[in-house]
Amino acid sequence: MSINRILLNRLAVRESATCIKLLRRRLINPLGSFLALVGLLFSGETLALINSYSNVVTSYSDCAYRFTGFVYVFGVTLNFNPATRDRIAYQTFQSRGFSLYAYDKNGAPYYKEDVLTMLTLDGVTTNNALGEIGFVSYYSHLYAGLPVNNVWGNANAFSGRLEFTIPKDKISTWPAVGIRAVNALVPPFGQGVLVADESGIVYIGPSTKGGICTLYNNPLVPPPAVAPKVTMTAPDWDLGELPAGEETVLTLPATKDQLCFSYEGSTAITNQKYLINATNSNGFSPTGGYLLKSLEDSSQTVPYTLTLDNSTDSVSLPNAQSRLFSLAAGGRTCFTPTFKAQPDKTVKTGAYSDILTFTVVAKP
Repeated sequence: MSINRILLNRLAVRESATCIKLLRRRLINPLGSFLALVGLLFSGETLALINSYSNVVTSYSDCAYRFTGFVYVFGVTLNFNPATRDRIAYQTFQSRGFSLYAYDKNGAPYYKEDVLTMLTLDGVTTNNALGEIGFVSYYSHLYAGLPVNNVWGNANAFSGRLEFTIPKDKISTWPAVGIRAVNALVPPFGQGVLVADESGIVYIGPSTKGGICTLYNNPLVPPPAVAPKVTMTAPDWDLGELPAGEETVLTLPATKDQLCFSYEGSTAITNQKYLINATNSNGFSPTGGYLLKSLEDSSQTVPYTLTLDNSTDSVSLPNAQSRLFSLAAGGRTCFTPTFKAQPDKTVKTGAYSDILTFTVVAKP
C-alpha cells in the first residue's frame, strides 16, 4: 500500500514539540502458518496394553491420504527394525502391528471403537483388533501356539506397506488419524501386550501431500485435521502528535483500532498456543524497538514499541521473549494496541511512518 502524503501545513506544529504522524499502514502477510510443527511433549499414556516403548521402526515413509467420496483411504510404509529382545522388553515376539488413533469432531480420541473396514500389511489382512481407551491396536494372533506364518509375523528388519480404509460416517468430522507401529508379544496372562514405537504417531489426513510423513509426540492432542481458515483485520493506526523529548504512551481502545483474528474450520485451533511477531520497514533502534522514519529526511527516526493486550494475554513487540498467546473459543480474538514512543529532543518536525508485517505461528 502506498503511503498517503500528509502536508506539514496541515499539522499543528509547536516549537516545543515535534509533530509526528504514524501514517496509515497496512499489515501484510499477517499469518505465517497455523499448521507449523506442534512438537508437544509426550506426557506418558496410562494405557494398559502398552508395556513399554522402543524403536519399533526406523521411520515411516510414503504416507498417503485419499477420499473416494464414500471411504477414506490411508497408507504408510512401516520400516521395521528387527524385533530383537532388547526391542521387545526381553519377552517373546508374536507379531507386527499398529495402534490407530481416530478422533471425534472435537479432536478427542474415540473410546475403543474399531472404525476400519479394510486392512492389509503387504496385502495380508488380519482380523485381530483389541481396543483400549483412546486407540485400537491391530496385530495377528497365535493359532494353537504356532508362530504367525505371514508378513505380520516377520521379526526381521523389513519395510511393509500398511493400507486401510475408514467409512465416511466414522471420521468425516475429523478426517485424519494417528498411527503408531507396535510389536505384539506372546501374552503371558491371556491378554495382549504391546511394545509401542517411541517416536510417537505418524499423522495422516488432508494435509498429507507428496508422501511426506509428519510425526507428533502426543496422540491425544492432534493438530487440526483440516487447515483452519484464519484471517486478520489490518487496522490503520494514527498516533497523532508526539512531543519531542518526552515518552508518549498511547492506548487505542476503539474497536476500529483493535488487531483481530477470525477463524473457523477446527476447534483444535483454540487448544494451541501461538507466537506472534512483526518485522518492519525501517529496521530496529539500538535499544531493540522499531523505528518511525521521517518522510522528508530518512536520517530522522523515532524509536517505538507496541504492546497487544486482551483479557487473557499481553504481548510486547518486538517479541524478543517469544511470549505466546491463545485464540479464544467463538471464532474471534482481538487485541488492543498500546504504543510507546520517545522522540529525541533534536528530532525534526514532520510526518513519520513505518510499516509492520505480522506473522503468527502455532507452537507447543
